[in-house]
Amino acid sequence: EARGLLEEMILAGLTPNMASCNAALCAAKAAGRWQEAEELLEKMQRLGLQPDAQSFTAAIGACANCGRWEEALQMLRRAEMETTPDNICWAAALGALERCGRW
Repeated sequence: EARGLLEEMILAGLTPNMASCNAALCAAKAAGRWQEAEELLEKMQRLGLQPDAQSFTAAIGACANCGRWEEALQMLRRAEMETTPDNICWAAALGALERCGRW
């Protein structure tokens, strides 16, 4: 539904910004919708927005909430290539491993 609101913003002539995209990513995290989080990262780039550490932290958290530790690590690797992951981003990836018994 958060992704739908972003689409409504666009249809209303508004351009989503980092705050609105990161809020949608946090909603995907809370719902455990890792694939939607991944799609949102792609959409941000199509909108000309560079996902930041907060964006990737939320996407990694979405993976963790679904038990998708491999995808969480892929997100971390992607974050390393596209931005500078902060301590919270790394902690989210470690948390994904812990939740999935991969410690």
